[in-house]
Amino acid sequence: MSEEISETASDATSSSSSREDQLRAEFAAEREKLGAQIAKMERQIAWLKRTCVEYWVHAIYRWFRWRILNLPDLVQMKFIKWNKVQIGELRQYDPRPVVYDSLAVTPANGNWLPTFAIATPSFNQANYLPATVASVLGQPGVEVDYFVQDGGSKDGSADWLQTESVRNPRLRWISERDSGQADAINRGLSKVNGEIMAWLNSDDVYAPGALQFVAAYFRDHPEIDVVYGHRLLIDAAGDEIGRWIMPPHNDEALTYFDYIPQETVFWRRSLWEKSGAKLDATFQFALDWELLLRFRNSGARMVRVPYFLACFRVHEEQKTSSQIREVGKPEMLKIRGVADPNDKAYKKLFRKMWFREMRAARMTWLRLQFGQRCETL
Repeated sequence: MSEEISETASDATSSSSSREDQLRAEFAAEREKLGAQIAKMERQIAWLKRTCVEYWVHAIYRWFRWRILNLPDLVQMKFIKWNKVQIGELRQYDPRPVVYDSLAVTPANGNWLPTFAIATPSFNQANYLPATVASVLGQPGVEVDYFVQDGGSKDGSADWLQTESVRNPRLRWISERDSGQADAINRGLSKVNGEIMAWLNSDDVYAPGALQFVAAYFRDHPEIDVVYGHRLLIDAAGDEIGRWIMPPHNDEALTYFDYIPQETVFWRRSLWEKSGAKLDATFQFALDWELLLRFRNSGARMVRVPYFLACFRVHEEQKTSSQIREVGKPEMLKIRGVADPNDKAYKKLFRKMWFREMRAARMTWLRLQFGQRCETL
């Protein structure tokens, strides 16, 4: 009996020990599994922390980069003023005597120079017309066929033209009603002969020696079709009040910006005839821009020469800001082919292109300070 009890106790002890070992093994396995899960979670948390930090670092970087490349208009203009590049601003400093570039021409390919065909549209500009005519007919060393197309002015312009044409037979003119500036220019240019063409508004003036310089440039660069330069700004009294330093020519930028100084533009007659031989009379403000785009689309090669070729006069009789807002801006949007000027993609591209052009103009200004002049700088 005692032996049976002893065997039963021994079996119970053995069973209890076996159960304990099994529980310990299961506990160890669970602890190992839990440890692996904890280690995995720790790795995930570390990855998540690292990813979040990287994400926010990149997000902040992208934000600053976007702000730099898409500066608001006001900040852009402040940057441009600080950099001495003030394209678009008409009154930059107090009036001072005009300082012109030295446009001396070095003889090359003989002494022959191409001839000019220039027209001036005018309407009630008797105060400024004499200076304009003198700046054309007073150019040395070139042959100019010049015509003033007056729109029936009532301010004495016709009387002055009559008197001046008697004194200087090179001045040809007519005073008759027209349907606007483009129509007057078309009429004037149809009456002049010459290889190099241009029009000069009746309140602007050419720089001394500009035509001789342009003629020599066309002579020495037969591959070039259109030439323009930097702009001088003058007030009603003829004093200098600003300068536009233009960036090197960019055909792509021409799609977006109408800032090429019209009074400095010259082109070959062959290009004029290839592009329709007339201005689009439906435009009142952007007629020169529309013509330049037609030139570009006809395959013209354009170049901005690094000199101030003409002066743009700023005075009270000019087209008002309200007129520009009501007529000029719709014309510009029409040329750009933009249906919605507030489109975010368009505004982003416009600002990016503008900022790039201003950087190029800034570099041109810096080089001018060191006397470096080049068409591509």
